[in-house]
Amino acid sequence: MELSDTINGCIAIEEAAASTYKFFIQLFPDEKDFWEGLLNDEIDHTAFLKDAFSSDVFSRLPQQAQPPSIPFIHRSLEFAQSVKKRIMLNPVSFEEALDIALKFEESMVETYTNELIVAFKASDDKSYLMNIENMLNEEKGHLSKIKNMMLKKGFLRFS
Repeated sequence: MELSDTINGCIAIEEAAASTYKFFIQLFPDEKDFWEGLLNDEIDHTAFLKDAFSSDVFSRLPQQAQPPSIPFIHRSLEFAQSVKKRIMLNPVSFEEALDIALKFEESMVETYTNELIVAFKASDDKSYLMNIENMLNEEKGHLSKIKNMMLKKGFLRFS
């Protein structure tokens, strides 16, 4: 597969996560700020991936920071589509929504985004450094943010 197919797949997954978070805003209006924060980050990540691709940044990445394989992307997209269908047909509880968000954030493409950001931080290309640092902090914060909400709502307990 071409690099453009891979990056477009990564972008599609970011957009699927954003779409799900947008739906959760409507489903859980009391937690609108929480879901909007995640939504806005996913929109930013999509823009970053598009910009990096159009600037041919991916061709300069080290081997360890190459995009995930197409099979991983396809599985992530299948998961995103099944989640979207599930929540449209049978709305989920807030706890289930948080579990879904965790799975999105732990997916291969999210992991790749983290690796990409780290690779950029280590590179000499300083033009992206500010955006990369922001994205790295957002990505690290997503899992913590979701887990903190789960703790706050009593859905997750320390062992």
